[in-house]
Amino acid sequence: MRNIELRLSYTGHCFYGWQIQPHCVTVQGVLKGMLARLLETDDFRIIGASRTDTGVHAHDQHVSLTTTNPIPCDKIVYALNRLAPRGVRVLSATERPPDFSVRHHARGKHYAYFINNFQGVSPFVEPFVWTDARPLDATAMDAATRHFPGTRCFKALQSQKDHRTNSTTTIHRARVTCTGDLVCFEVIGRHFLYHMVRNMVGSLVQVGRGEWTPDELGRRLEQGDRTLMGVTAPAAGLHLFKIYYGEPPFDYAPISTRFADFLALGRDYLL
Repeated sequence: MRNIELRLSYTGHCFYGWQIQPHCVTVQGVLKGMLARLLETDDFRIIGASRTDTGVHAHDQHVSLTTTNPIPCDKIVYALNRLAPRGVRVLSATERPPDFSVRHHARGKHYAYFINNFQGVSPFVEPFVWTDARPLDATAMDAATRHFPGTRCFKALQSQKDHRTNSTTTIHRARVTCTGDLVCFEVIGRHFLYHMVRNMVGSLVQVGRGEWTPDELGRRLEQGDRTLMGVTAPAAGLHLFKIYYGEPPFDYAPISTRFADFLALGRDYLL
């Protein structure tokens, strides 16, 4: 049995998330169909490293494929991209040891969230951002991110639909930066609770609007009550940029900065 690591990128607005769901177009479902055509069998298994939600984008998702088919890895990439629908691309295929798991061996994930803080938005940018024209103080938002790093209970940022009893995880680093009117929140963590990053963003926006101070966010976070935190930000602005398989410390993936520059160019298109 071969264990092959696939790397994918996909736009979230084309899919109802990663995981297969009845009567929905999902990334896992589409990939399974592509592989069934390529391998001419259903006798294979695919597992994703991150189960992204509906509307969330992935620039570097990792997938474990187990199969007995001898097809070379370079031909897998070529053939899958010939079969791929709009919105998904296979980046690479690499042979891995039998015991390697893209999910269980992952040591960290880098997410970024983009807010278009301007009254207009280019149609070429709109699917990838949350547009909120109300002024945001990005410096105050960045100051508030100091309350996120560390290993602690993040129940205050856990969706009420997430029923796991252990809400503890590790955040390695977080920051807010600006490129023109584009506000970018980046966070690297061991793993994330359901809607956790989007709830972080909703809470940071409260600081950015001047409704909370940075320390007020910290106090609310410590109380462990989801109702005391900000709203869940829309899925469109959330991007998975990197999954780490080494050991910390982890650096921000440079692609996030390049993508922010791309989005900022789309903003200039309106001027």
